[in-house]
Amino acid sequence: MRSIAEAIGFNLVVISPTISLVITALVILFFTITIKSNEKVRQAITFIGVVVTLFCVFLKFGLFLQNGISSYFTKKILLDEFSLFGNVLIGLILLLNILPIWDSSSQLKEKTTEAIILTLMSTSGFMLMVDSESLIMLFIGLEIGSISLYALAGLNRVDRLSNEASLKYFLLGSLASCILI
Repeated sequence: MRSIAEAIGFNLVVISPTISLVITALVILFFTITIKSNEKVRQAITFIGVVVTLFCVFLKFGLFLQNGISSYFTKKILLDEFSLFGNVLIGLILLLNILPIWDSSSQLKEKTTEAIILTLMSTSGFMLMVDSESLIMLFIGLEIGSISLYALAGLNRVDRLSNEASLKYFLLGSLASCILI
């Protein structure tokens, strides 16, 4: 089994920031749906998840210093300087934007948690996009990131402009995806 993992370049450290963001979003979703928790618990889970994501990005630095530029998952994920810089930049932008999203609860009312979950999923898609080596992984990361943004644009359903923006963004994104494919 170990030889198969080595042959395909299976290394969870390379995709651990993306995995930690998805797990954080799923845990927040679980706490929202099943356990009626207050907003402070969800904020703490979000902050811990983002900090774990940044820690996973710095674990990738250690792997990069050990192996240099390398390819993983049958040449689908590339670990190089650009992907490390992109992951650090996306992680820091996420860290700096989490607090303003939680503070915008006066405008979003009860949909703040949904906004956080969509933001985390979008960020995970864009981190996957930065790490990609092949065009199919680039496309998958782009779609994961942009589908979450379509829903985020239309989150405020009472505002007609929000609905219009979401529909226009979806149609433009669909056309761009067709052209890219």
